[in-house]
Amino acid sequence: MILYPNLPEKKVSVVAVSGKYQNIISALKALKIKCIEIPMCDMLALPVGQHADMVLNHLGGEEILLYNYSKTLNEALLKEGFKLNFCKNNPKAKYPYDIGLNSLSLGDLFVTLKEHCDKTLLEYNKEKTLVNVKQGYVKCSVCVVNEKNLIVSDEGIYNALKGYDINCLLVSKEDILLEGYNCGFIGGCAGLIDKNTLAFTGKVKTHRDGEKIYDFVKSAGVNIIELTDAPLIDIGGIIPLR
Repeated sequence: MILYPNLPEKKVSVVAVSGKYQNIISALKALKIKCIEIPMCDMLALPVGQHADMVLNHLGGEEILLYNYSKTLNEALLKEGFKLNFCKNNPKAKYPYDIGLNSLSLGDLFVTLKEHCDKTLLEYNKEKTLVNVKQGYVKCSVCVVNEKNLIVSDEGIYNALKGYDINCLLVSKEDILLEGYNCGFIGGCAGLIDKNTLAFTGKVKTHRDGEKIYDFVKSAGVNIIELTDAPLIDIGGIIPLR
């Protein structure tokens, strides 16, 4: 199991990922990784309704917090032995009422827009140091390289984390595809699939800060895997669960 959310200690065997992008799912399966495919959540905007980082949050171990909107998703998670905790309130399509679960747990830190964070998620993380930020799409905006190294595409989050002994690389918000929007987010196009392996949905070099990303990840002792030859696309992240 993965005790600390977003920080696997060895090769990942199960991830949560959008069910829309079968080419990416096929690439993950080729790496012997089982994919819990996220079905459409009609309460969210169409472009992000199948994004894993919008509909669930891994609490650590076998515990997952999610919206109770899909019997198919619930059964898939239960079949894998996960314990499901359901949000008391449902999301709405309009920001910031869609970001209840889009927060980042990183070791002893919990980064969120507190005012609109799901109350159950806040309660679960109450013992952690709360980093309250203005950007609601926290998980989308942060690519976890390891506990001490993050790639961030939001300046406010970048500045908020400066005082926490974390090495952050600030990159442009551009050059990441997200259907229906001008651009996507760096966290939405990546995820750790091993302690020292970071998977991206496409070619890192297609991002204007691609060389910086390569160098930053390498300096952290982490390898990059590109799952397709296409440009980077925000799919709601590749969330390691086991």
